[in-house]
Amino acid sequence: GARAAFFADARAKRLAAGGRALVVTRPRVDIDYPFWDAARDVWAAHQPSEADLADELRAAGFSAVDVSVEAYAMEMPLERWLDLVAARFWSTFAHFDDAALAAGIADVRARATPDADGTIRFEERLVLIDAQV
Repeated sequence: GARAAFFADARAKRLAAGGRALVVTRPRVDIDYPFWDAARDVWAAHQPSEADLADELRAAGFSAVDVSVEAYAMEMPLERWLDLVAARFWSTFAHFDDAALAAGIADVRARATPDADGTIRFEERLVLIDAQV
């Protein structure tokens, strides 16, 4: 696919011997975002797994492909998060029509457990894939 071709082009034309590429993405399934079930399904359907990305890098000729996950605590006002979702700040939310998005937002609001100040907490996880030429 297009991603494999991009990796092969980067390996062949953009990186010198000993060069490194760093892919920064998010996990396909092990996420902690305040999503509703259908949003989790859409996320997983459109997010490649770290194993697939690592395999594509190896197939493109990268060696010493190392995958790690960095996690850190996130917090924000629940209403700010819901405003971001309503604005479709990630492409995940573009897959929902207005009614489905509103229903999803209502579901998140109903299941959220904000503190007294209205703040929610969740863990952000970034997948780092370091690949050497």
